[in-house]
Amino acid sequence: MDYEKDDQEQLVEDNRPITWKDRVSDALTSRPALFTYLTVTCVTIGLLIPMWFLIYYPLDLEMAIYTRGSCMIATKYRFPCLVGEENTTDLTCALAGCCWYDEEGSADQGPAKCFHSMPASYTYKMHNSTVGPNSISADLTAYSFADAEARRAVRTPYNNSALPHVTASVTIAEPERVLLEMGPPPAVALTANSDSHPVSVNGSVLTIASNTGPEWDFFAVVSRTSTGQALVDTRLGATIVSDQYTEFTVVPASTAVYGLGQAFHSTLRRTFDWPPRTAMFGRSRLFSEGSHPFYMCIEPSGDVHGVYLETSAPVEVQLMPGPSITFRVLDSRVKLHVLAGPTPADVTDQYTQLVGRPRLPPLWALGFHLCREGDVGSFDTVMEQMVASRIPFESDCVDATALLPLGFEASEEFLNGSQKLHGMNRHVMAAVAPHLPLYRDPVGEENTAYPPYEDADVQGLLLRNDNNTDNVYGELYDLSRNRTWNVSYVDYSNPATVGWAKPLYQGLITNNSIDGFFLMRNTPTNDGEDMCNDSLPFVPNLGDSKTLSNGTVCMLSKQASGDHLTSHNRYGQEQTRTVREATKDTFPSLMLTSTSTSPGSGSQGGHFATGMTADWTSLSLALVETLELGLYGIPQSGYPICGSRNSTSIPTDDTERLETLCLLWYQLLPYLPLAVSHYEAGHLPRNPTQMSSSFKLSVLAQVSQRYVFIPYHYTLLVEASQTGVPPLRPLWYEFAQDNATWDIDQQLLLGPALMIAPALTEGQQIVELYLPGSCWYEYFQGFRPKDDIGPGWVKLPVPAQQTLIYQRAGSVIFNQQASETLSQQRVDGIYSATVALTCEEGYQASGTLYLPGDDAAIGPGSVTVTVRDNSTVEIVSGLSRPFCDFYYNHNYTSVLKQVQIFGITESVTNVTLALTPAGGAPLPPTVLTDPIHQTLEPPALIVQDVNLDWCRFERAEITWTVAELV
Repeated sequence: MDYEKDDQEQLVEDNRPITWKDRVSDALTSRPALFTYLTVTCVTIGLLIPMWFLIYYPLDLEMAIYTRGSCMIATKYRFPCLVGEENTTDLTCALAGCCWYDEEGSADQGPAKCFHSMPASYTYKMHNSTVGPNSISADLTAYSFADAEARRAVRTPYNNSALPHVTASVTIAEPERVLLEMGPPPAVALTANSDSHPVSVNGSVLTIASNTGPEWDFFAVVSRTSTGQALVDTRLGATIVSDQYTEFTVVPASTAVYGLGQAFHSTLRRTFDWPPRTAMFGRSRLFSEGSHPFYMCIEPSGDVHGVYLETSAPVEVQLMPGPSITFRVLDSRVKLHVLAGPTPADVTDQYTQLVGRPRLPPLWALGFHLCREGDVGSFDTVMEQMVASRIPFESDCVDATALLPLGFEASEEFLNGSQKLHGMNRHVMAAVAPHLPLYRDPVGEENTAYPPYEDADVQGLLLRNDNNTDNVYGELYDLSRNRTWNVSYVDYSNPATVGWAKPLYQGLITNNSIDGFFLMRNTPTNDGEDMCNDSLPFVPNLGDSKTLSNGTVCMLSKQASGDHLTSHNRYGQEQTRTVREATKDTFPSLMLTSTSTSPGSGSQGGHFATGMTADWTSLSLALVETLELGLYGIPQSGYPICGSRNSTSIPTDDTERLETLCLLWYQLLPYLPLAVSHYEAGHLPRNPTQMSSSFKLSVLAQVSQRYVFIPYHYTLLVEASQTGVPPLRPLWYEFAQDNATWDIDQQLLLGPALMIAPALTEGQQIVELYLPGSCWYEYFQGFRPKDDIGPGWVKLPVPAQQTLIYQRAGSVIFNQQASETLSQQRVDGIYSATVALTCEEGYQASGTLYLPGDDAAIGPGSVTVTVRDNSTVEIVSGLSRPFCDFYYNHNYTSVLKQVQIFGITESVTNVTLALTPAGGAPLPPTVLTDPIHQTLEPPALIVQDVNLDWCRFERAEITWTVAELV
């Protein structure tokens, strides 16, 4: 059909002349013209897209010689190559078998200029493999495209030799745990397997997948069987294994990742937006003495899993936008545990089963503690003022430098202070460093023999240099007295060290009446010049330092467990374990904390570190770090109240601003797992009594409030010792299914039932508060900050004298009348319970209280409270006869005085109490008429003078009847 002729005839019929414009228009809109347009468009697009890729994605023709895969990779998948190398160029990058793209104006922390191709030039290829009912294992051969092209032995990007052969396995070790292992193989011949295909093994909880057959890249994928969600996937990035360097990348299930510390960061949730590389490496100068290569990840479904890299070697971790997590480990072995959860508490349970359950501290460790460095002269005054002001406290360290560095001898001042503290029924803490001085005298004085060093030297219990010809030596500086000591370092990995340490620690404790230790500077610290020659292929990002040994010992030092490099991050934990083992028979209830911790440290003691400054930034950082340490299985952890150092942001003479900050910090003290006031030598004293009178009164109220909550703290620590669940936890720990909680780290949960909403910025007047779950009650008065049921946000004014705290509906919290010491509180402090009823129709609530025994032979006893039948509070005592005899012999109270019930919206007309004696029949109910107090706005019922002795009665029921309001 002639469409143009038809169009012209139509125009003639319209009686309009055909102009040149009409003809041009006809030509431009004709069918052949349209076909031409389409052809030109397709050709243009076909040319522009490759040109665009050439412009915005690297395609260096020279690199085709060296790189195995494509270099045209989206920026979020550019896994860095030659990390930490200085002056990297396109040529050195290409020679390393990697891609190069120098984007003009790219940020230092943006996409890498030198990055791995996809697939990467570095991998391990399969040989013979075995697929079992619960595992996939294989022998692997190292492969590098650049080295293969050059026909040379396989090397890493850092030009050191890769391990030519390794073995790998992915094993469902338990239904909820998968273990991925890679490392040097046994001496067996490799035989090729011609059966090449992907393979998976389905478990009841977790599924594993990998490859079989020759010349296939090894990978591991761990998925949740019920949902198919991949939890860990190693198919992206390079896989490199050498003698002192291993690199691999995992793709997490989501970006809701928490952990991978200890390195200070401002938010609990880790960011994947090109953050800097962070090192997990114990070094005091970084103030990140711990190393915890463990994280939890919330999946899109709200399920939670954990990933634990089992190593004590230095680790660098880099989170990238993919999302992906790259691990760079200074070791030749990989042991990666995937823990299925599916709740945060399940992950914690599985993790602490693996590394060790947290140790239950003695009761007095939960109180308030004072310490100072190099200011022993203020000790007497501070003690007198603390007692006069009636501020509760449990211990003092007299002077944190009193035992430095002669760790097994104390000064006369320390001994006098110890006697004074015990005379006040308080405890004594001592700060101990792991160093052994060569002589009793500091540098520049007489070289008087120091027997503990000589004995350790004779027994071979000290770190040795890299060629094992002499001990490792360093220096320890005492700032408070301007002295330096030549020191050696105990090898705490040697089992024989316990026998050497036992008489020394027992003598130190006995002679000075010491009740606990702050183990400090145990990364271990070296204040001397770095004289090491550690030749390492890679150094994790340590800021300005280009060597790992700066501020600590040489990485290639020798110890019983091998090179210090692969055990460095465990040094503090091994010191804690040695002290615990050396004292457990004679002093089983010592309080121990360590500044350097690693996975499993919670089984020996707590974590306490200094280095925080007195400013608002440090306040937030301290909370984030404390939350993280709880995730790592160290429930009793913390940082000095109001920091341990002066801050440049608050001049030392600006006492008003300093007290404002410190008051906010003290308002958090009732809820923190560890409460210590400590300041370092040369910094402003910050004991409560050394500030203004009004500040001292405020601190009295906050510290007293902490003692009121001691029963709840102790209960949470007992539960932590059983399952690992941290006392202080983020909101998502209880509400992982609610993704609104995933980014919140300025609200805290103390246990499952108490929410704390602090003010954390200077001059803050309003707190924007998220209330997850059903409903919450203001703890002191019982009103609900939000009328409707269900999650939501509210804005509330910041109180002047306390932190906003709320109790979760359906919970029971026990507390106790405060005293000036916990030993006195056990005698005088009657108990009370606050019951927060559910807001939905049909009242419910439940809670458990653990009462402390004697920290040794008699363990904790329990009491449970349950609301049932909408109108009955049932209290059941599980206290044994030996437990109660112990309480009666020490005059400890076991009496519940008052029960406060939030949420009864009807008018109560009758309250009765029914008691069942231990081993006897129920007694007739007693009608309680006075004193009973009820308010309906907010709804609360207070039943006083319950006077229930948990040791005399095994059960009690408080029942009420209600009348509907007219």
